[in-house]
Amino acid sequence: MIQFINPNSILNLKHLLFAVNQSFYAKNNGLLAARDFEVDLLMRISITDQIQDALKFSGISSKNQSFLLVAVGNKSNLKLIEKWILNNLDYSVDVVIDNFNNLSKFHKINFKKLNKSNIELDLLSYSAVKLTSKISDSP
Repeated sequence: MIQFINPNSILNLKHLLFAVNQSFYAKNNGLLAARDFEVDLLMRISITDQIQDALKFSGISSKNQSFLLVAVGNKSNLKLIEKWILNNLDYSVDVVIDNFNNLSKFHKINFKKLNKSNIELDLLSYSAVKLTSKISDSP
């Protein structure tokens, strides 16, 4: 599984790691909100139950000057992906992301009222509730 992520759509790398873990758990337990793990991940990051909105917000487009690459798989496949990246992309592993202000405005959430030490989990909990209600409403 490989997914490109718009770095402006996540609070920080901890937020992304929690989202990947949540989607991985959903996949292993038959709880994906979309057919594919990759789309489920974008939906969780975007805090939406609409695939199109998730693609717009968390996916990448030609306008992106940078992106994050999430890869999940067995060790040999991940080594192949790593080798391809090293040989073909101008990359950085020194990534610092802090999008609290942008995401606060976008999601209309006052982060100052939340416990900053757990804010990533708070966002993903909200996302999980939204996606779970979508799954339970399905016929």
